[in-house]
Formats: sequence, structure tokens, C-alpha cells
Amino acid sequence: MKLMDMTSATTRGISRSGPHSKMPKTHMGQGPRLGTVQMVSAVIKEAKEYPSRYQLWRNLPKGMGYKRLEEVLDYLESTNQIMIDKDGTIIWILADNPKLKKLLEESTQLR
Repeated sequence: MKLMDMTSATTRGISRSGPHSKMPKTHMGQGPRLGTVQMVSAVIKEAKEYPSRYQLWRNLPKGMGYKRLEEVLDYLESTNQIMIDKDGTIIWILADNPKLKKLLEESTQLR
């Protein structure tokens, strides 16, 4: 029996990303790169005010397309790192957010 190299395996439909991958797929079959996700995450975390999608997009480097930003936001939301309010405001909800900790400390406790 002859072993297949990775090139022939990928041409026959075997992919490296498993069925449990949370990264959204584009029309090319690839999700956003890790560096892109980290860059968008950093901008959201460091924002003084919670941005809308458009405001966030305007604060990113010019090479980032709006569709790619949407894919990154979908990924961050599906992994519970951000929440998008009904008015479009993006809130970083991962436990390392100092603004969220401050809001929780200042909030009124209900039973």
C-alpha cells in the first residue's frame, strides 16, 4: 500500500480543519488568520468606548475589508469573547476585561 502525501490528500477532499472548527469559512474555504483575530480583539479591548461595527472597521488598518471584519466578529461572538448589542455596540465580555469588572463592581446586585 502506497502512502499519500498531504498534497494528494487535500485534492481528494481531505482537509486539515476538522468538522469541529469554529472559524467561519469564506467562499475560498479559509477563515480569518490568527493575527487578524488578535488585531481585532486588541482594538476592541483597548477602545475607550464600546464601538459599533462601522467605528471599529474605521479604526482598523485600511487593508481589512468589512466582510473579513464580519467573519472575525462572528468568530469572536461564537466563542463568547464579545457580545453585540441590538443597537450594534460591540462589548468585550471575556473575563479579562477591566471595564467589565468595574461595571460589575459598580452595579446593583439583584437577589
